[in-house]
Amino acid sequence: MSASPLKKAALELTLTVGIPTALLWGASERLGAGVTLGLALAFPLTWLLAGVATKRRVDRLAAIALVGIGITGGTSLLQLDPKWIALKEGLIPSLMAAAMLLTCATQAPFLAAILDPILDRAAVEEALVQRQATEGWRAALIRGTLELSAILLASGVVSAAIAWWVLDAAPGTPAFNQQLSQVNTLGLVAVNLPVAGLATWRLSRVLDRLETITGLSIERLIPTAASDRAAP
Repeated sequence: MSASPLKKAALELTLTVGIPTALLWGASERLGAGVTLGLALAFPLTWLLAGVATKRRVDRLAAIALVGIGITGGTSLLQLDPKWIALKEGLIPSLMAAAMLLTCATQAPFLAAILDPILDRAAVEEALVQRQATEGWRAALIRGTLELSAILLASGVVSAAIAWWVLDAAPGTPAFNQQLSQVNTLGLVAVNLPVAGLATWRLSRVLDRLETITGLSIERLIPTAASDRAAP
């Protein structure tokens, strides 16, 4: 990955996860619970709107962060039982996993939608037809999608367990916001980073399989990979 995508990813994580977490952790006592939650929502919302305005698309990480913080904020402001947040932590990944599973019954499994924009589709399709490997590639996509769904489902279970264990303060209080920050921090270390690593590994295995069944190198499969390697 080139420096520019890395910088964009770092900025995105900072605005959608890092700053909201820092606000929930340290600003509640000074600003109050409601104001702090409002500010925490403002950062992913701003990033989301900027993506819509400049690229005409919804940034997925910002949308997920916005929904998560929004549900959390609603729980706090409405003085609901904090265990609802634990339910949310498990429900959102579970719904996403279910949606991914449903794509396996279609002509375009989830991984196909992820990989198609970066692959040289003409070269891939020609090689698959020549080697009579179209069904083998579809099977690899379905298997990869199933495994990603399982990873996501497991992440939901762990996230829900963390929230259930940590959250016991009254909603709308500074202590509650600090506990939310703890949940976010633990989730980043114990869930998000491992999930990102496992998903990347699973994606690389799928690409390895595509190399094997097509006989094409990664530079032929993904044109940008060749240009990145050629760049100084």
